[in-house]
Amino acid sequence: MSLAINKNLHTIGIVLFSLLVFAQVSCTQAQQPGLVEKPANTTSRESIVVGQKLKLYSKVLGEEKELYLALPPKYQEQVQTYPVVLVLEAEYLFETTASTIKLLQDRSKMPQSIVVGLANGKRNKRNELAFSTHGGKPKAYLQFIKDELIPYIEENYRANAHRTIIGLSPTNGLLFEAFWSAPQVFKGYIALSTHWEWPPAKGVTMVDKFIQTITQPDYPAASIYMGTADGDMRYSQQSYRNAIDKLNQKPATKVNYQVDLLKDEEHYAMAIVGIRRGFKLIYPHQEWDFPKASDSKHPVAHLKKHYTHLSQQYGFEVYPVEDSHTYSNCLSGMAYNFARWKHKYTNTQTIALLELSIGYYPNSANLHKMLAEAYQRGGQKKMATQKAQKAIKLAAKYYPDELKHYKQQLEKIILKK
Repeated sequence: MSLAINKNLHTIGIVLFSLLVFAQVSCTQAQQPGLVEKPANTTSRESIVVGQKLKLYSKVLGEEKELYLALPPKYQEQVQTYPVVLVLEAEYLFETTASTIKLLQDRSKMPQSIVVGLANGKRNKRNELAFSTHGGKPKAYLQFIKDELIPYIEENYRANAHRTIIGLSPTNGLLFEAFWSAPQVFKGYIALSTHWEWPPAKGVTMVDKFIQTITQPDYPAASIYMGTADGDMRYSQQSYRNAIDKLNQKPATKVNYQVDLLKDEEHYAMAIVGIRRGFKLIYPHQEWDFPKASDSKHPVAHLKKHYTHLSQQYGFEVYPVEDSHTYSNCLSGMAYNFARWKHKYTNTQTIALLELSIGYYPNSANLHKMLAEAYQRGGQKKMATQKAQKAIKLAAKYYPDELKHYKQQLEKIILKK
């Protein structure tokens, strides 16, 4: 009896093992992109690319570091330099940060930016960026950023000197190390899940170190957002209240700071709200909103003046958005409305706006096409032909898939005598 049972169990075991192997092979095949079956109604498959991964060996740290990188839309086509946003905790925060920036820059709430993520690798590596009082080595990582990472980014990409750093929980150790010992490196700081109860040095509280830093007479202007989830108050309620009490005394400083308690949020998910609020502090919406044409009797001159002022204020060339999800806050949309609202704007104003826009975006096939059409409406056939030919040339270089469309739309201008 026992022998028969053993034989049956042995047979069942073989069957189960075979099924498990088959299931494992099936799952493995399903995870390989080339082997995934397309749904019956799918004609093509194309990846949505958020960014890319890079490797950079650090002599300072004695190891290879993995970087995540996201470039602004139309980076290859455009000519300007961009601010850099350095995201610590890249495995967790990179995609959220890149998506937030995409939405905000598209709505003219902040400049287009290069997003660089510093990956932890193994999860416990994040603790190396913590305060030295918590076993971290933030000074070494700061040296890596100054001596190796920033030079690498500036040598290989069109990056300018306006930089923002984003940290979370322990990695804020590196963020604050930069804030109080190397203020020339970053102009914006977004500290998520700030631990006010963690001493940055022996016998020194976070708030006292912060006030001591920002009240130095020669400390430069900067913006720093420090957010905490109310779910963390069980750990840091007293230290948070002490920080608020001391900062409410309004210490004299050139630093624009915000201490924020996020309600109904927890330690990690608060990053979604905190990142946006941090950028809003660094780039106030009322300053960055795209000027409305109705705000001035001379909208083109007003637009140029607005972005010249922003450029002077932030220390790099700030350009208006070329095109956007809607017509209300971008150059191409403004030009489209000028041409459409003939009772409000003249064709001369449309041409002036498009000439200014091409000064910002000299490689834009769409802006050249719109300018060709404006010149045609104004009876300037020679200029219309030149701009139409330029638009087709740019489309062939940057948008070959749309070249046929450009030729069809502009052939009447080119062929018309």
